[in-house]
Amino acid sequence: MSELLDRPLVEARLPTRLFTCMNTEGCETLRDVVAKTEQELRRIPGFGKTSLNLLKQILADLGLELANRPAKDGTLPLPFPSLHERLTRIEQRQDEIIQRLAALERHPLLREVGQMGGMTPHQP
Repeated sequence: MSELLDRPLVEARLPTRLFTCMNTEGCETLRDVVAKTEQELRRIPGFGKTSLNLLKQILADLGLELANRPAKDGTLPLPFPSLHERLTRIEQRQDEIIQRLAALERHPLLREVGQMGGMTPHQP
């Protein structure tokens, strides 16, 4: 494991943008990269969510992950923040779809069309 962590970033074959960001931050080896937290990396100019997700995937393929340090309130970050973020977005999108469907069901023109076809609109 030590050999892997001491590997120069050049050998990790990072995409140019990622390599440049890591190099700018002073990371020369994989050990330097995995010592960083997500929050530290997100502060690097030009290093956004896409770069973070790509870096995490590259590290995961090597069996590595970023550092997890307690937040100021003493809690640890979720082990899979991207999964948590995705589930939250799905729930928000689901709520939005339900609201839109309810608004459509109340639309007067749709009620008329439904009545013309002998159908009754769905009542929540």
